[in-house]
Amino acid sequence: MLPTRRGQALVEMALMAPVLFLMVLGATDLSQLFYYSTSVTNAAREGARHGAYYDPMTFPGGNTYATDSAIYSAVNAEASYLNLSEPCHPNTSCSGSLTNCPSYPFATALYPTVANTGYVFVCFNNSTTATTATVGQPIRTTILYSFQPVTPLIGSMVNVAASTEMLTQGNQ
Repeated sequence: MLPTRRGQALVEMALMAPVLFLMVLGATDLSQLFYYSTSVTNAAREGARHGAYYDPMTFPGGNTYATDSAIYSAVNAEASYLNLSEPCHPNTSCSGSLTNCPSYPFATALYPTVANTGYVFVCFNNSTTATTATVGQPIRTTILYSFQPVTPLIGSMVNVAASTEMLTQGNQ
């Protein structure tokens, strides 16, 4: 008489289910991380592009968008779902090691400590005191984002960074 195997599939599924679920959650986390990384990059690019835009129709012609508030609004409009804030404005004293002109490589202390939030830094002419940029000067938008994966094996927070610098357009 042959032995019965009535519970074999159940035991195999019970042994493999945790591995399968971790793989699915890990793939989901990596997909989300890629999505947020792309969103952060696009938002930084949109902020710098918005600040560098020259409008020849304004009198006497100029860049009315090269302000901290206009650039921050453009970044938030591009990625309103990212929960971004601006911890350090140009020409203000910032707390701790924060500056509106952080440079690469970005220190871990510059990233938000709250999961799934980000900081926006707007830098004019590579100066912490400049509040706008004139024609030909650089505008840099940097976004530092802290992503919290769902899968516990991937680790705690993952830092995502994007920085875009463009020269202000216009007639000289």
